[in-house]
Amino acid sequence: AGKVTIEDGDKSVVLRCSEEWSDLAIWNPYGEEKMGYKGFVCVEHGVIATPVTVQPDDIWVATVSITPTRNGLPAWTAAQQESK
Repeated sequence: AGKVTIEDGDKSVVLRCSEEWSDLAIWNPYGEEKMGYKGFVCVEHGVIATPVTVQPDDIWVATVSITPTRNGLPAWTAAQQESK
């Protein structure tokens, strides 16, 4: 899946995942008022097309990093600058 950026005005989220993740689903429960569909999307990494088989006592590792940004800066930096 690699790198994915989701943008909404001056805010964005950058998702970077290891090569072990081959698939990515971005979804939203549109129309479900009780779930607050207007305020979020769900991002799920997975291995769907070609499943991974893990033998007993073996391990499989995959990683994801999530970096929220605002005005092009990491969100925590933007928040610090706005509070000054």
